[in-house]
Amino acid sequence: MKLQFEENKPNTQTVQFRIDPTTNQKLTALRNYHNVRTGELLKKMIDIHYEELGQISGAVKWVN
Repeated sequence: MKLQFEENKPNTQTVQFRIDPTTNQKLTALRNYHNVRTGELLKKMIDIHYEELGQISGAVKWVN
């Protein structure tokens, strides 16, 4: 599945986390596939999963 990304620079903050070498290789492959930086990739994946949770449970409150 190819994700769609906006071309403009988002208003973001820096987040640091540690991952194991295998997960790092997978993350690098995904970044290269989508041609984006880590933050953009993770933000999109979080948005997609958050929307799916709202559709499944109906209990997720949207935050604007």
